[in-house]
Amino acid sequence: MRKRCAILLAIVMVVTLLPQTAMAGVMRKQTIRIGYTQDNPFIQSIHGVWTGYGVEYLEKIAEYTKWDYEYVQIVEKNVEQELASGQIDFAFISSGRQNQFENLLQSEFFAAYENYVIYAQKDAEIYYDDYAALDKCVIGLIGKGIDNQVVYDYLEKNGVTYESYIYETHEQLSAALQNGTVDVICQGNLYACDDIRVVARFGTIEYYCFTSNEKENLMKELNNAVKQLKYDDPGFEGDLYESYYGHSQVSEKPMFTREETEYIANSGPIPVKLMSGWVPLSYQDAKGNPNGIFVDFFKLLEEKSGLTFDIQMQTDTTKMDELTEGLVDGDYLMLRAKDAIEASNASSQLIY
Repeated sequence: MRKRCAILLAIVMVVTLLPQTAMAGVMRKQTIRIGYTQDNPFIQSIHGVWTGYGVEYLEKIAEYTKWDYEYVQIVEKNVEQELASGQIDFAFISSGRQNQFENLLQSEFFAAYENYVIYAQKDAEIYYDDYAALDKCVIGLIGKGIDNQVVYDYLEKNGVTYESYIYETHEQLSAALQNGTVDVICQGNLYACDDIRVVARFGTIEYYCFTSNEKENLMKELNNAVKQLKYDDPGFEGDLYESYYGHSQVSEKPMFTREETEYIANSGPIPVKLMSGWVPLSYQDAKGNPNGIFVDFFKLLEEKSGLTFDIQMQTDTTKMDELTEGLVDGDYLMLRAKDAIEASNASSQLIY
């Protein structure tokens, strides 16, 4: 009986000590209030679950700071007031607005970035970098979030005259494009717009964490955590960006100018000569079909561009030597792999 009591007492003592030892490593010491806007997928609640690039980024930071988070919906134009009053502790704000805030502290490192993107409707007769078609356009812009002066400078630099309308929310901006109030809209590519056409991309918008001037220690803790994260996992932010934004039309789909689009539409199969017998770069399989890395490359190029290629395997190196004069000769497209040639100590005259 005494032995059983001693064991129970030992268990009680261990459990009592856990919060001060092992449990101390998992307990979060304070709740940080994060401001977010309703129509921004950077931070959003889906069926009661918080998700988005910003949420995962903050959760990673919490591994160092042991913070808990409370997400507070705000109106973007009131973000400075919300931070200064203490209603929220942090908010992500674009670099285009950082000079507007005198009473706020900015994080040392940016948390995310995006590009300025001009969108048109899918059936619009506007192609990528089609400045002639953009001239005299009506463009819709968001009132807060990006630096609209960068957009104006871009248009004027490329000889585009315009009329601009400003909207408070991204929902209003998208609606204006769909109902024809504006010809094009401009916003950052973090807002996924896969049902419309990209006609221009330029500049960079960086997003930093901001807090009140009175919360210097909080900002210092954030900066130290991010710095340590960059040491421990340098690829974290890139991987996170890829998981959320690496599969949008801005990052995956090629954007063609008017001339390129016309060429693709009117071109027939483009002959391609590849050397056979160079595994794994280019060779013929057991059935005599073209295979290898270069073959896969052209198949992917067909899928992405709409071009078609007629791949012809070449076994006679003498005939291939005759085509070394230029990149394109005799209506054939050739691909030279200098690194592969040098690595295999092969003749530098071979073309793949």
